[in-house]
Amino acid sequence: MTNKLSRAYESIDRGLVTIANAVVKPYNWATGGTKAQLANRLLDGLPIGFTINTLNTNIVFGGVLSPIMLLLTHSMQKQNSYIENRELSAREKNCLDQLVESKKKICTQLALFYGALGIADYVLACVDKRDGYIIDNKTSDIIGAIGWGLASLSNVVMKADYVPPRKSVIERTQDKFIKLIEEHKQKQAALPLPSLFYN
Repeated sequence: MTNKLSRAYESIDRGLVTIANAVVKPYNWATGGTKAQLANRLLDGLPIGFTINTLNTNIVFGGVLSPIMLLLTHSMQKQNSYIENRELSAREKNCLDQLVESKKKICTQLALFYGALGIADYVLACVDKRDGYIIDNKTSDIIGAIGWGLASLSNVVMKADYVPPRKSVIERTQDKFIKLIEEHKQKQAALPLPSLFYN
């Protein structure tokens, strides 16, 4: 039984890595950003969704927990950047950082945990028809589910292979365009001037 569970977990883990690379590589190509930058942007949605959902359910409860979630999210974002810097350092030394590898394993667990919370919020949205303090509970539960979903995806992204930062596709296109103009100007300057007088 434990072998089947571990094999299932490994299959999920491999699947998450595949998804992570499929998300990060196009993001890097288009924006030039790294996986930590993308993961941190995704994490921005967690405190927003959590705050709206908790304040809507209970203003006192939400008022106490929302600042804590904001600080927790900021801490996770700093951790993502730190892990990526360690991963880059390990790549430059052509070695494996055990802390990075253990963090990637934790990311799998967090992705599944946050995903489960998102599904739970979505199920609540389907059954809860009551009005909240700000908006109806269905809407706030869906917003909460989106926040947890973004947090889950953020942890999936952190499992991706390292990709270095580079210029965005717009900047690269602009550079190529400027280079073509410069080459054209040089060719024009190299052409002989037409003679006004013929022998």
